[in-house]
Amino acid sequence: MKKAFVAISFVLFLVPFSVLSGNSGSVSHKVNVSVPKVALINIVHNGDSKEYTSFHKPRPRNDITDGHWINYSSIVNQENSTRSVMVAILGKLPVGVYLSVQTTSYQGNGNGKTGVPSEKINLSEIPQALITDIGSCYTGTGSNNGHMISYAIETCQQENIKNFNEIGQLVRIVYTLTD
Repeated sequence: MKKAFVAISFVLFLVPFSVLSGNSGSVSHKVNVSVPKVALINIVHNGDSKEYTSFHKPRPRNDITDGHWINYSSIVNQENSTRSVMVAILGKLPVGVYLSVQTTSYQGNGNGKTGVPSEKINLSEIPQALITDIGSCYTGTGSNNGHMISYAIETCQQENIKNFNEIGQLVRIVYTLTD
């Protein structure tokens, strides 16, 4: 009997505290969640990679659309913050030979604020904006997602083409996703 009295007294003692605290069997608290900035870029190809190192006939313009695609993922922290894809070359082209690049508008299975392509850019060692106004987004991965890349090689004189072939010029194109 004494044990039952102690148990009932204990329960009666706790009931007022439970009612006063408003606890109905659940609790809550605030959690701050932050998503870190993300900036990823990739160049993909939908077939065999091609090298464009020689000319067989003089051509004032040689458009090359060979299935390369720029894929990117971007998370920006501020609402008005955007990124750009910058492009530059490493190496030097022979005098009178020009390499340009251009991309299509975004297409694919991604989502978010994808970027806006610029007009054709004549490549140099100085980085230039190829795609601008990229917000939080992803383009999807692989071919047919993102922006398709087209290159053009231009020259004015036959002599420039001959020099280009004899030197065996290697030029690397560097793409960077920047804030």
